[in-house]
Amino acid sequence: MSLGRRMLLFVTPLACLCLVVLADESRSGDSGDATEATALVTTATLRRGPMSTTVSGYGTVTVAPGKARTLSLAQGGLVSEVHVAAGERVKRGTILMIVDSDPAARLVFEHARTSLALARTELERTRQLRAQNLATDSQVAAAEKALSDARTALDAQRDIGGASVHNDLKAPFDGVVLEVPVAPGDRVTAGATLVRTVAEGSMQVVAGLSPQDARRVKSGMSGAIESVASERASIDARVAHVQAMVDPTSHLVKVVLEATGDATALLTDEGARVLIFVDSGEFWIAPRAAVLRDQAGAYLFQIVEGHAKRVTVSTPGPESEREIAVDGPIDPSAKVVVLGAYEVEDGMAVRESRHESNDEPGA
Repeated sequence: MSLGRRMLLFVTPLACLCLVVLADESRSGDSGDATEATALVTTATLRRGPMSTTVSGYGTVTVAPGKARTLSLAQGGLVSEVHVAAGERVKRGTILMIVDSDPAARLVFEHARTSLALARTELERTRQLRAQNLATDSQVAAAEKALSDARTALDAQRDIGGASVHNDLKAPFDGVVLEVPVAPGDRVTAGATLVRTVAEGSMQVVAGLSPQDARRVKSGMSGAIESVASERASIDARVAHVQAMVDPTSHLVKVVLEATGDATALLTDEGARVLIFVDSGEFWIAPRAAVLRDQAGAYLFQIVEGHAKRVTVSTPGPESEREIAVDGPIDPSAKVVVLGAYEVEDGMAVRESRHESNDEPGA
């Protein structure tokens, strides 16, 4: 066999093999072009519930007006011991100070006691005389009245502490001492202020809001108080009133919030942050990351039969750092795209990486 014929027999199978390989590659390329593009996304479920826009500001913790109580004694005396100081927390029944009774007050009590004994003796004598027809009924009645008056006078002296040499001033409730204007050795008169105190929890915060935010706040709105120096949970509060003027120094509007929850953690004159919930209502709530915006407005993607569907929505107003209220032709049963929404197009096939609750859209 000639050399040319042998070469032809060798080259022909090789050429056929190359044609087969090229054909396979062509079919593979055509198959890849026909594969549908997909996006990997994280989804969340819409929920229906209450939501509010939060307005915040900073202020100072103070005692609510009318909540402070002045403690005094009904009779004068000498302050012998003081057991508390301003700012101290006290429990109900705690002895705050001891006041020695005024000698003149003791004298009044002794006089009332001897008057009662004398009136009792006089009534017995008058009744004996009446039994002997030596006294009239009116004289007996007068003696009985004298005894009643003497008993009342002694009870009154006993009620104001006249029977005690030392009078203990006790805390009427759990609270905080605001002021102690007297010291050991001071002589005080009846009714003089000895201690000013306030019940625990009787606190309010006077905060400043921008005029724009203050116009949205109304008395009675719910809110919360947070201490700026503590990481404790916020305390439930209520808007007591909103001033109708701008402070000329701070250029803010003063708003007063009264604590309605347990305010024992608050300290008088400490700084606090207030949160006020406005625009409250029932809404469809979505994670903030799920709501996108372009020239046409706000929209989100919902998963319908494995594909992304663009839904135009409105945002009624209430929102927080993580959630936003939405409205529109949404499907409550369809999940919304949270992470990966910017890579999704209307009608694109999607795969869910894992389901997230709308409380944690960024997890």
